[in-house]
Order: sequence, then structure tokens, then C-alpha cells
Amino acid sequence: MKVLSKSKVVLVILFILIVSVAVISKKYIEEYTSDFIDYNLYSSVLEEDRKIFVRLPKGYDKKKSYPLIIKSDGNFNLKRWDESIAKLSKQGDIQDSIVVAIPNLF
Repeated sequence: MKVLSKSKVVLVILFILIVSVAVISKKYIEEYTSDFIDYNLYSSVLEEDRKIFVRLPKGYDKKKSYPLIIKSDGNFNLKRWDESIAKLSKQGDIQDSIVVAIPNLF
């Protein structure tokens, strides 16, 4: 049985670490980003900027009114919400809606 040199062991560990960081980063980006419109608002109560995400219905018409859904855990499942609302509205089960998602920072 051949024993790896210290430098080869370090290279293997470094490679595994780089791949792990890449996989975690990809999952993070998929979970915390979306096709929603991003806005930054300043909260005078919290004394900080807060990011919100806004989902407009496809074919949005600013002259029409739409139901509003506000998600307080806005950084989770944004894509799933978009897909579900689009599918249910296409089927006629619900009216297409505007979603305002407010990420929870804690």
C-alpha cells in the first residue's frame, strides 16, 4: 500500500474544501436570491437598511389591483412561492398576487 506525501494530502484536503465551499455557495445563492425585484428600505425604528423582495404577476398592469401577500420570512422559498402562485392563478384557483417578502435577519 502506497502512502501519500504530506503535500498530496494537503492538496486533497484543499480540493475537498474548495468543492465544499462551491456547493454551499451555490445552495445559498439558489435559496436567497430570486427573480423578485429587490428594494432596500431604511427603517428608522430599527435604524438600519432592510432588503425586501417584491414579486409582481406576469403581465403586471399598474392600473389593476392585485391581492397582496406579505411574507415575514422572506428569504426562504421565494422561487417556490412564485411557482405556486403562478400555477394556482393559471388554474383559476387563486387570483395572481403581489408578494412582498421581508427577510428575517435574526
